[in-house]
Amino acid sequence: MFFVEIDTIKRKFLKKGFTFIELIIVIAIFSLILFIALPKWETALRIRERAEINTFKRDLIYCRNKSITEGKMYIVRLDTKENCYSLYKEEMKKELIKRVYFESGLLLYRQNFHDNQIIFNPTGSPSQGGTIGLKNRREEIFEITIQPVTGKINIERKER
Repeated sequence: MFFVEIDTIKRKFLKKGFTFIELIIVIAIFSLILFIALPKWETALRIRERAEINTFKRDLIYCRNKSITEGKMYIVRLDTKENCYSLYKEEMKKELIKRVYFESGLLLYRQNFHDNQIIFNPTGSPSQGGTIGLKNRREEIFEITIQPVTGKINIERKER
């Protein structure tokens, strides 16, 4: 009799696995957590994209203002292959100030500047005006426009 009770107890503890209802409950809990977390992730990506666009605009304004205050040429070189831009100070030879990669999913896909560069003259005016197109993961397009004489920089979100 003693052996039968131990055998029954062993069977209860050796029984492994989950019931179907337990699995459904766990899947439902995970689904609920993901349902709550995914919109926040999307919002975080949008904030990061917007921050990168604003940083790009600030860097363009920085080059324009530095060219005025120092009386030297500043160059912003756009690299669509590497998906980045670089800031240079023009003296005897070009001095690299900063290189920035678009990492949030923004794609530098179009620009209409000669030699892929924006040159700010010592007066602060760009050598030419033009637009730079950035595309995000949702295929939304942002155009950064640099006006020819004033060097004013505008950002506009285009509809698809």
